[in-house]
Amino acid sequence: MQSHSGAGTCNSDRSPFTVQNPCPNSMITQMIRDGCYGIASGLGLRTAVDRVGGKGAEELYKAARVYNSGSIIDTRRLEVV
Repeated sequence: MQSHSGAGTCNSDRSPFTVQNPCPNSMITQMIRDGCYGIASGLGLRTAVDRVGGKGAEELYKAARVYNSGSIIDTRRLEVV
């Protein structure tokens, strides 16, 4: 899971661009939470699952598409951007 613009990170986006290695468990947990449940500026995987509809694997594939790209134009053709 990722934490795009969320609270969880092990990498600084400001000079001197430090990297925490190893990344603390608390930050990894926060990144997973941000990715699953979303943040104020973006949806998480759970929200995507709730929005797309479908059954079983179909629902998960659609949700992954929305989570990674932000949208689905044609729900029958997930490769279409």
